[in-house]
Amino acid sequence: MLNVPAQLGVQASASHQEVAAATAIFLTILEIGGAVGSAISGAVWTANIPRKLNQYLPDESRDQATAIFGNITLASQGWPMGSPTRDAINLAYQETMTTLLIIAVCVCIPLIPLSLLMRNYKLDQMDQHVKGKVIGGTTGVSDSTDLPSNSSVGHGTHGGKPSK
Repeated sequence: MLNVPAQLGVQASASHQEVAAATAIFLTILEIGGAVGSAISGAVWTANIPRKLNQYLPDESRDQATAIFGNITLASQGWPMGSPTRDAINLAYQETMTTLLIIAVCVCIPLIPLSLLMRNYKLDQMDQHVKGKVIGGTTGVSDSTDLPSNSSVGHGTHGGKPSK
C-alpha cells in the first residue's frame, strides 16, 4: 500500500533531470527489500515445516516427512481430507504461515507512522520546469489545428472509444 505513494514522493521531490535516477534507486532498494523478505520467509519456512511435520505426523507416515516437505502436490493430494496425516500436514503448514504473517505484520507496523511523515506534494500545483507543450494540462487545447483530425486529446476518449 505504500510503494506507489513512496515512489510518487521520490519522483515529485526530484528535479526533472533526476527523476529517472531517483526512480531507479528507489526501485533497486525496493527489490533489495523484497529479496531480504524472501530470504527471511524462506528461512522460516525451511526451519519450521520439516520440524513441525516430524512433530505432528502419525507414526505410520512420519518417515515421509521429507517427501511431503519437498512435494506440495503430495502434501495437498496425497491423503484425503480428515485423515490423521492430512490433518498433521495442514497443522504444520498453518502454524508456519501464522508465524510468517506475524513477522510480516511486525515489520509493517513502523510503516504506518512513517507514511504519515511523508511530505504531501500538491502535484497539480507543482511547476515542472519543462519547456514545450505539456499534454494533459488543465487549460485545454487552445488551437485545434495543431492536432491531427482524428485526435482525441482532451476529449475524454481513448482510441476513438469513450473512456471509462
